[in-house]
Order: sequence, then C-alpha cells, then structure tokens
Amino acid sequence: ESLKGIKPVVTTGIFDGVHLGHQKLLTLLKEEAAKHNTSSLVITFWPHPFVHFKPDDSSFRLLMSIEEKAMKLSELAIDHLLILPFDKELASLSAKEFVKQIIVDGLNAPFMVVGDDHRFGKGQEGTYEFLKELGDLYGFGLSELGTLTNGNSRVSSTFVRSCLDAGDLASANKLLGYSYYILVQVETGNQIGSKIGFPTANIKCCDGRKQIPQDGVYVVSVEWNGSSYGGMLNIGTRPTIENTGRKSIEVHIFEH
Repeated sequence: ESLKGIKPVVTTGIFDGVHLGHQKLLTLLKEEAAKHNTSSLVITFWPHPFVHFKPDDSSFRLLMSIEEKAMKLSELAIDHLLILPFDKELASLSAKEFVKQIIVDGLNAPFMVVGDDHRFGKGQEGTYEFLKELGDLYGFGLSELGTLTNGNSRVSSTFVRSCLDAGDLASANKLLGYSYYILVQVETGNQIGSKIGFPTANIKCCDGRKQIPQDGVYVVSVEWNGSSYGGMLNIGTRPTIENTGRKSIEVHIFEH
C-alpha cells in the first residue's frame, strides 16, 4: 500500500510496551491527524536496535513481540503502522537522511509528533531542535510532548521492565495502563493435568526475547476466539515432572 498520497501525520519510535507515556503521545498524534484531516501513522523498527547492535546479549528482554505491538496499536485506533527493518543500512542513515528519505520523500508527511526524549539517526543526532530545523527546511510541522512521570521517575519501557524484574506486576500494569499480556501458541504437554482432572494448556511464547513475569501462580484473563475466560497461570520449572530446568508456562481455564 502506498502511503505517500495519504500524507499522514507521523510519529516514530520503538514503542515497546505501548505504555501510558506512549499512549499520551499517540493521543496527540490522532488529534493532529484530525486537525490536518488525514490519517495517523506510527513508524517503528524491528528488530529492536539493541538486538541489532548486540545480537549475542541474550539478557535483553522486550515487553512486546512485533505482533503484540501491532495488535495494541490497532486497539488504540492508529490508522497505519509502518515497520522498518532495523538493519545495517537503516542504522547508517543520518537523521537528515532518515527524514528526507522516509518522512518527506516516502510519506510526504505534513506534520510530525515526537516525545521530548526522542532521538534518532546515526549517533542519535536527531533531537527535537534538529527536527524543527528540518521541518523548516522541508516544510512539515512539528509538535513535542512533555515527559510523563510516575512519582520522580519517567514512565518508560525500561521502568516497566524493572518492575517486572522485581516481581511487581501491579506497578508494571499501572505504568502500562493495562494488564501485561502474552500472545501465545498452545503446544502439547505431558497431559498429566488431564489425568488428575485439572487440565492445563502448555504455553509457547512467540518471541524468545519476550519478558516473562517472575515464577509464580497468577490469576489471568484468557482471550480466545473473541471470548474471555478466567484462569490460573503457573510460571516455573517442573522438577517433579521433568528435571531439565526449562521454564514452563501453563494455564488452566476455569470455565470453557
């Protein structure tokens, strides 16, 4: 689909978790799109730049797979999502080259919305001030959104990850503005639960870097085929069943 003729209002970023700070920015994006009588468009990147630059660092975790991110942005009524492959070629673009090639020539965008901490381009040279200069040069408008804080801390994907690392799911959910979720596939397990009258579904996560909450038992809501069910989720190893040390995620749905 060609987006150049649409002339969308654009924002760019990773948007991992699409937390409350992101949501505030996306609300501004939609408001500006309405003012310009056009569509809203989010540019994001996959894989995450950290993964591109440090592919061997397996410790880095993401709040969202690309599928989960697309689903959440759709729920928030964003009109278009443009996923750019973050590769060597893209990483080598200067801020000016990125704006000229993608924002101006590629999308013909009349307006951009950015957060006050937004940086882009080779060497992170693309600041709000630099973008403003480029807007004057190429003829597009620009709006900056201030920082959203929680107490003394900036609401950020890093902050959410730290809450999950600490086992503080309640705080993570508060920063996200929704209950943390995992888009999953169901795989066949050992069928032991069915034999004892307590059937569970074994969960296979779709992205190996997805951040999983700490081991424990959680009350969950399971969305399946347009319906919602209550359930109980267990995260942890299963030493009495298998001694591999492999993490297991199982959910039991209460009513089905």
